[in-house]
Amino acid sequence: MHARDLPKSAPVKPPAATASEEERNQARENAAMQARHEQERASLAKQQEQDHAKVVAQAKNSQAMADMERQHQQQTQQLQQRHAAEQHGPPPQQVAHAAPAAHAAPLPQQHPQEPRSQERHSQGPH
Repeated sequence: MHARDLPKSAPVKPPAATASEEERNQARENAAMQARHEQERASLAKQQEQDHAKVVAQAKNSQAMADMERQHQQQTQQLQQRHAAEQHGPPPQQVAHAAPAAHAAPLPQQHPQEPRSQERHSQGPH
């Protein structure tokens, strides 16, 4: 249940013209209490609406974050596939690069070259 779902209070009846001072004071106190209750109910309803809006925004942000993570994963997989294809396929067009430093260690081979030679033999004559 939410504050907005609470039923409105019945209006306070004004004191009768013949009411005693004590009855009039009681009616004023009741009216003040009812006004305070209405103000508290409205304040709580507003706070609950804000809480709901935050949760909806967080859910949207969570979805956006999940979408972004999926996109990042896909981009990373595509990069890995492209790099693997470049290592095992025909060499890409070379762009003039500076010569590697003489002390640089050669890059390790990640995959043996033998599967490429088998592919060539299985393709038959051209």
